[in-house]
Amino acid sequence: MANTPDHSVHQPAGARRSPAQRLIEALDAGDSVALDELLHAHPNLADARSRAGATALHHAARWGDESLVELLLKSGASVSQRNTDGRTALHTACCSPGAGAARSLIRAGADAKAQDSFGQTPLHLAAQFSDAETIHVLLAAGADVSAHDSAGAEPVHIAIQTGRQQVANALISSGADVNAALADGATPLHLAAREEHARDATQLILLGADVNAQTTDGRTPLHEAAAHGRINTAQRLLETGADLEAQTKSGWRALHFAAERNRIQMIQALLALGAEPAPRTKRGATPFMRAKMNEHTEAAAILQSHSQNLWSRLARAISGAA
Repeated sequence: MANTPDHSVHQPAGARRSPAQRLIEALDAGDSVALDELLHAHPNLADARSRAGATALHHAARWGDESLVELLLKSGASVSQRNTDGRTALHTACCSPGAGAARSLIRAGADAKAQDSFGQTPLHLAAQFSDAETIHVLLAAGADVSAHDSAGAEPVHIAIQTGRQQVANALISSGADVNAALADGATPLHLAAREEHARDATQLILLGADVNAQTTDGRTPLHEAAAHGRINTAQRLLETGADLEAQTKSGWRALHFAAERNRIQMIQALLALGAEPAPRTKRGATPFMRAKMNEHTEAAAILQSHSQNLWSRLARAISGAA
């Protein structure tokens, strides 16, 4: 707004504090009495801005303080003002647990679909920082459960990346696609397989996630689990139908990824489950070669020994048959 004062909360040393600075201090302290007095004395402070573009309503929302938000709204604070990141007070409210502040802002007309400078809606932020109750409040206000941010991520992707399975469950039960793909084709299950969230992967599988979904370069969730050494997740994937010998477009299998990253326990587990010990990529590389190239001595020794033992068993079997 052209006539909105641009008060700074940063004052030179020894300078008298401005009403705007005292307002922010009252908000940060949760002092509703001081806030009420300041707003009565300086009505235009309701939409005053800091140098970061944040209004008093942004500050109140940041703390999730419903009573302070209500006080500012009654004083005429605008719910549509944005800070320098393009975020409204509702965006900010969704960066804290608890749905009270978000509910008050929505009642006052805040847009649940508003996107900030990064394409994120309040629902994206709630998926990372808030709780299932806030998710339901936003969805009831018309938030798009499948909205994409500038990076192509939906709220469900963010919930999984940050290990917030309860929030992910709320999103999926409200219509989010459990197999929604990012720009590179990664699904929520790919993301869960990268992290130490075996229970999250299990939940996604129970909700219908495709255990053999492929990214644009052909990686499956098992490839991700193998590359990141997630033994429990790999076991769960294989128990529910993941293809042990699935190949990427360049011919990499789970064992290649485990060898490349020196995941000793994963290598041993995959071999114990019957993984082919010496498959070749389209460029002819075996898991042993990838381990050797990266100077993973122990991994290379395990793979070489297993291959030699396999050939010895085959030779004995052929000899016995003859």
